[in-house]
Parts: sequence; C-alpha cells; structure tokens
Amino acid sequence: MPAEALTGSPCMQNMKAKLSKFETEEGRLKGLAVKTRPDDVFIVTTPKAGTTWMQQICHQLRCLAASGDVQGMKFEEISDVIPFIELAGDLGIDLEAEQVAQPRMFKTHCWREHCPKGAKYIIVVRDPIDVAVSFYKFFEGWFFEPGELDISEFVQDFILKRGKPSSQMENASYWEHLLSWWPHRHVGALTGWPPNPTLPSFVFTSPSSRHSSKEVADPFCSLTYVNSAPT
Repeated sequence: MPAEALTGSPCMQNMKAKLSKFETEEGRLKGLAVKTRPDDVFIVTTPKAGTTWMQQICHQLRCLAASGDVQGMKFEEISDVIPFIELAGDLGIDLEAEQVAQPRMFKTHCWREHCPKGAKYIIVVRDPIDVAVSFYKFFEGWFFEPGELDISEFVQDFILKRGKPSSQMENASYWEHLLSWWPHRHVGALTGWPPNPTLPSFVFTSPSSRHSSKEVADPFCSLTYVNSAPT
C-alpha cells in the first residue's frame, strides 16, 4: 500500500504503519513507468471497487472467448496473469514481458495523473458506501482484530482523510480518483492520451452492471461478445 499519514487512534496508526511496508518507493515507481502498447488494457479502480471481478472477466474473455485457451486459465491468483503495476516491481514481475494471452492487461489503483499513458482503460466504479464497508471487512481480522477499530473511525481517518496525492507514492481518495477519470470518458477527450482511431480508449462500468462483459469484449479485447445465456 502507498504512504499514509500516521494519524488517528493507536490501532489506526498501527494499521497504517503495516500498510506502508507493503511496497517500496523503487518498486512502485518502476511499475508506474511501464512502457505501454496501444492495445494494452488497464483495469483502473479504487481499492475494493470490483477490481478482481473485472480482472476475471477480462482474462476469461481474452483466453476462452478468443481461442478457447483453457491452459491460460490455470493460475494461483489473478494478479499472476494480470499484474498489479504498483506491486509488480517488489514482486519481481517483469511488466515488459509477454503475458499468457493477448492483449496485455494490467491492474492499477492510480488516478489519471499517475497512470501510464498510451493504452486503453476500463474504469470500474462502485457505490462509495459499498467500497467503504468492503474495505473495512477486507482489513478486519488481518490488520486489526474484529471490534478493535470502529468502522466510523476507519471511514473518517482512512478513507475520507485521503485527498489529492502529493506524490506518486500516494493514492487518491475515492472522489479525486473518480473526478480525475470521469471527464475523459469520451474518445479523444484528453490531450496526450491518443485514442485508437477505430476503438474506444475508455469505458466506465460497475459491478452492478448486467452488461459488463459485453461492454469490454469487442472494444477492449477485440473479441465478438457471444451471449450464451438461455433465451
């Protein structure tokens, strides 16, 4: 996890201190400097907003829908096949290498200003209340004991205390993250992020969407979406 100001109760400070050891500055900056290709796909989310859900959708589309490659679906953890760029350097993952299937795909929690440019971007947005509860439950029993930290303090001193990052070592708040991407949801809306002349550069979706696979299949994976549900 990126740097966090050590504020709040002793429990909160202890949680933040543990999180700060999850990545090094060298490793994070190396990941953010990855050299992109025009057909690379970045799955962009705030934490606990449907990242793994979208990684699974995208990887199944590029393996199974594209070529029926069952072997590509054999992995221990989804980030083994769709790397998390902020942690890849510390984990010894070569982001420049070919992946098990094409197009290359990456996961990131970056707001727009820090995200590598020149690729395609799937931005996943989730209700902020659901994000907060999921984030709290994700850490409970891992970074603090059940009942040790009240969820109201967690939200106020961890989620809401974040704002605009002052460096690449910080994550944006939920709201700053969303605001950084939202104005650029239309093709070619952002100078310096050249769109593919025939395909969208951005798509916004949500875990509550019934059409997420269709939204990303053709424009982002160059696949024809087939609805296999019974009619």
